[in-house]
Amino acid sequence: MHFLAPSCNILTLEPSPWNFILLRLNLLQNAPKVRAVQGGLSVERGVLHGDHYFANSWASRNGDLFVDGSTIKGFVPSQDRFSPFSAPLKTLPDLMALFSIQKIVFMKLDCEGCEWKVALDWLEHGLWDRIENVVGELHSLCSLEEDNVTRCIPRDMPIVHAQRVWMYLCKVRAFPLEWGCEEPKFGQLGEDVSTAIADNICHKTRLVKKWQCRNTLNLCERTGRDVPKCKAK
Repeated sequence: MHFLAPSCNILTLEPSPWNFILLRLNLLQNAPKVRAVQGGLSVERGVLHGDHYFANSWASRNGDLFVDGSTIKGFVPSQDRFSPFSAPLKTLPDLMALFSIQKIVFMKLDCEGCEWKVALDWLEHGLWDRIENVVGELHSLCSLEEDNVTRCIPRDMPIVHAQRVWMYLCKVRAFPLEWGCEEPKFGQLGEDVSTAIADNICHKTRLVKKWQCRNTLNLCERTGRDVPKCKAK
């Protein structure tokens, strides 16, 4: 982004201290004008108590978001391959005030699960009116084989709130968020969600990943759509 739009003001947020060191070294060498803040994104100020996974940093997470025993994709590291850490939690209004941000033209939202809660909070406080474009991921907070959708959304988030978040991000704004906007198990969030997902994935020419096959076939058959093909592996 720095090289595509050098006149833009860019702010990045990273909670893991190990990732933050690498981020700062990268920016010092390649994009010294980019502002980097160590911390996590949240709906309220506080302290994030997370785990950094050294083998797969994408799986580093805030365990408070997850239903007990659940992890993204079911990834469980060995005890010697992760380390706990603490980092300050930042809210979007605080960051916008601190850096005098009036409008966000482009946001990458990929916070390993926090997107569910912050998206709902921004809906309730009208902050989405100040955000133009978003890319990133809408995570399923559970193993690939998990069928119970209540284990795949943040702990203690009611289904109706998860439905509202999904519909806004994936249907109303139609942001190109990987994974969650086409995850068939999220069809359990409600009829509007299942219909929207079916519109996207129930096509004869589509190849479905093996671990999504059963949920996809069930969704497409239940909604009376064409059934896609499943990958062998």
